[in-house]
Amino acid sequence: VNISRLEGRLPPRITELICVAAEPHPKLGTACWLYQGRLNRNGYGRVSIHGREPVLHRVVWQLLIGMIPRGLLLDHLCETRHCCNPAHLEPVTPRENTRRGRAVLYQVLTRPLDRQPDACLSLEGGTGRD
Repeated sequence: VNISRLEGRLPPRITELICVAAEPHPKLGTACWLYQGRLNRNGYGRVSIHGREPVLHRVVWQLLIGMIPRGLLLDHLCETRHCCNPAHLEPVTPRENTRRGRAVLYQVLTRPLDRQPDACLSLEGGTGRD
């Protein structure tokens, strides 16, 4: 998904909290979209929508790509839980997610996340620190 095409496809209250890493992911070739808003105890972004609080990467996927097939999870190929770049997500079965060794299963983070990289761009094109 090209960032320049996001205008109007994601609500401003979401895009203003997404910081695009200035450097591409070494294995994926595109930058992580790092959510700077509220995270749950496992490090996933949360957003309030109509009284519910789904994880942000699922919301972004549904708005930009479409429905997530029933019974599938979105695996973070970049292994960065607060990334919501659809190019870094892959629908997989819970079994495959566990096989890959990235299933959370109520794993609580034991170290702080690097939520604000030194070199970060906002979706609007300025620096993430503006």
